[in-house]
Amino acid sequence: MAEVRPDAVTFIDVIQVIKTVAVRGAGTEEDPFRNITQFWTLDGSLIVEFDIQKMAGEIISDYQGRSAALREMMK
Repeated sequence: MAEVRPDAVTFIDVIQVIKTVAVRGAGTEEDPFRNITQFWTLDGSLIVEFDIQKMAGEIISDYQGRSAALREMMK
């Protein structure tokens, strides 16, 4: 019998959306130029936006905070 994983894909559907890639940022160290990917409905409503550079910074910050808390707990 196949193993069932809780994070396995259980449904896939093909849908029509508009995908845009735009440049954002002021070109500074604090706000560098970067590509932002957005997905829109066909009637122009924003569905989701991905700012990979911003997301990466948030992930690193979260990881560092969790790592520090875990090190403190292990003392």
